[in-house]
Amino acid sequence: MTVNKQERGAMYGYTADVSQLEEENRVLKETLDNLRNEINRIKSCPLMVCDVKEMHGKSAVIRIPNGSLFMVNIADSCEQVFAGDTVLAEQKNLTILRKIPSNKYFDVEKFVIIEKPEVSWQQIGGL
Repeated sequence: MTVNKQERGAMYGYTADVSQLEEENRVLKETLDNLRNEINRIKSCPLMVCDVKEMHGKSAVIRIPNGSLFMVNIADSCEQVFAGDTVLAEQKNLTILRKIPSNKYFDVEKFVIIEKPEVSWQQIGGL
């Protein structure tokens, strides 16, 4: 866009490249959208990692990190969940939102012996 002005015998002119301004405007809008998405992501509530103990149709019994067990609903958008899976649940109502890959590390609680054996060391060779 070219504009020419004439004041008191002097002529002024400037040229604006509209396509460059439109491109800069597009980049700024895109950056603004990315920043808004990042703010919304930061403001969202964290999800709780839980273990599924039992399945009951569209509900499941889960164990939350403090050891408590709850019967909760499974979101329709969640893929199929089985007992033993690790899932992410909403903190307020504990609805299961999605399944996460199982852990690569060993959970020591799975290997704890609940009952003490009645066998003495001498009966197994004194080792």
